[in-house]
Amino acid sequence: MKKTLLVITCLFLSLFWAYSSQAQTSFVLQSKGVEDDHFVTIKGDDIRPNEKHVYMFSNLGYYRIKIKHPHKESNHVVVRILDQNNKEIASNYNPDTKTYNHHFDFKCGRTGMYYLAFEEMSN
Repeated sequence: MKKTLLVITCLFLSLFWAYSSQAQTSFVLQSKGVEDDHFVTIKGDDIRPNEKHVYMFSNLGYYRIKIKHPHKESNHVVVRILDQNNKEIASNYNPDTKTYNHHFDFKCGRTGMYYLAFEEMSN
């Protein structure tokens, strides 16, 4: 009985480890109204390195991007907001201090198409 319980426990733990190792880093895009004090989730998806997501942002709109890591020891993800000319408008990475923010806010200055670009960086 003890051996069976041990085998079942080991099997369960190995399945749990296999499932959790497949979990990917994801992001959530939120928006805030001009007079509203809270953010509402617009979109969320898994992050794949070197991938761009296209969004229409509105003039004077406030947006928040949150990065969700499945593991604390996970790689850092650089998020860049690019305009239609691929010019960087905002980022969660500060090259001077070499720090990452797991969430950051962005105030749009012009209505138009923007890209969220992701780059996974190792620790």
